[in-house]
Amino acid sequence: MNTPDRTTQPPLKQIDSLSIGQPKTIVHSNGLTQHTFESNNHDAVRLDLIFKAGTAMQSKLLAASTTNRMLKEGTTKHSGHHIASRMDYHGAYIDLTTTKDYCWASLFALKKSIPRLLPLLAEMIKEPAFKPADFRILNSQQKQDFVVNSQKPKHMARQLFNEMIFGAETPYGQSATVSDFDKLSRSDLAEFHSRFYNHRNATLILAGAIDESVQKAVNDHFSDEWGSAGIAQTVMQQSVQATGEHWTEKPGSLQSAIQMGKLAMKRNHPDFAGFIMLNTVLGGYFGSRLMSNIREDKGYTYGIYSQIAPFEHDAYFTIATEVGREVTRAALDEIHYEINKLRTEAIPYDELQLVRNYLTGSYLRGLDGPYNQSEKFRSILGIPQGMDYFTQTLQTIQTVTADELLVLAKRYLDPESMLTIVVGEKIS
Repeated sequence: MNTPDRTTQPPLKQIDSLSIGQPKTIVHSNGLTQHTFESNNHDAVRLDLIFKAGTAMQSKLLAASTTNRMLKEGTTKHSGHHIASRMDYHGAYIDLTTTKDYCWASLFALKKSIPRLLPLLAEMIKEPAFKPADFRILNSQQKQDFVVNSQKPKHMARQLFNEMIFGAETPYGQSATVSDFDKLSRSDLAEFHSRFYNHRNATLILAGAIDESVQKAVNDHFSDEWGSAGIAQTVMQQSVQATGEHWTEKPGSLQSAIQMGKLAMKRNHPDFAGFIMLNTVLGGYFGSRLMSNIREDKGYTYGIYSQIAPFEHDAYFTIATEVGREVTRAALDEIHYEINKLRTEAIPYDELQLVRNYLTGSYLRGLDGPYNQSEKFRSILGIPQGMDYFTQTLQTIQTVTADELLVLAKRYLDPESMLTIVVGEKIS
């Protein structure tokens, strides 16, 4: 038996190409589109029912997220306690999420439990009760959480950044205040549900052990016509980004929250994949330049990151951190230093290869298995390439050059074009 040499790093294996199958797509008799990632090697099923019913569609602040959260609080036939007990009995789990563009209900369960649980899920989607007592409790909890979070510098910075990057009066830039919880009513949720929760405005994604019994259960409970409204209208997002440095005083705060960035390209832009690489070098992983400089070298923060956040009708690039109040200006200077270095010096070969390998591994992990693939597919709904989008992105990651990234940095990372929000105690 050969003993491996654990003192020597194993050789890195380069991935030249990535082959991902497209999901099987069918359209039910009611027009509901279903995408299926089938695997015979799994015993569990993941079901995502996605509605074009994000916060950008709401006419009353908080209506979208609260409507979605209330789905688990009870139906016209069963209480929230009954729903939770049934899910626990079958070892199942329901996740409810709301974003700017979409909301969804995700069910995770064993294949054998799907025929028993889909009737309950369908009831939650089609017949939520929105009982006044349940609404008051949930709304009170949400309000209290909001009050607590709204005192935190990072929450304040995130909200101000969102308002000023998109425009406070736009669908993407809207932000709630504590008084909006008191203005929200049960009837607002019922009205939002009536407008957006219907088969014409939904997409279904299945992943895992999809056999005849699972498909029959889906057909029985979601292929009929349900809901009275139609497809959600396109959001008119006309972003009006501010620039410059904006401070919000928070006396007594020991830390300053910093969030800076700008509007960016959407996923279908030809520069998006290259910008992913550039962002990773700057602040997209633990070994990034921002982390190495501001955390490891200077000790100004526990963590700093950068990311690009794409939505259906716009996107933004952001850098966020919290630093000691006495080093706020020094941290801002170091962030500008790292940005300008990317704009003036080509990334060294060794660093570029390290980031290339990191991103390749991240993509492979994120696309491993039907459940991960279905989640990735959900994130690119509406993009014509489907799963080929990830193949094309990985190809760019494998081939983009340092000179090409230098061009992208000069094009998109001008600090003068960015918005900077700082929340904390300003020390002169």
